[in-house]
Amino acid sequence: MSTTAEQLTRRARRKAPKLSKFTDDMEELLGRVSMLEDAELARLRNRVDELSENGKEAATEGVRRALDGTRKATLATYGYVRENPWKVIGATAAVAVLVGALLRRNPTSAS
Repeated sequence: MSTTAEQLTRRARRKAPKLSKFTDDMEELLGRVSMLEDAELARLRNRVDELSENGKEAATEGVRRALDGTRKATLATYGYVRENPWKVIGATAAVAVLVGALLRRNPTSAS
């Protein structure tokens, strides 16, 4: 696996505790509210619990998809560079020349 994919994997793993803390806080809130006796509160509790579960699932799925997509793109890029090193070197040089030319332009000549 490339270093970019590894870095993204590490970042996603660092974000996981924040999601876990959020769900723990939601569960604690639901626990506190569950002691109250009211039909409307019970309905709201159920709705918040449902939204919490949906949010956890959506966040987990989103992170998984992002990591999979990034991993695939990284591997494809790595494979292309390995198969076409001279094309990549040429393209990089062309971009460097273009950036150098743009930076070298005198901004006061336009006035």
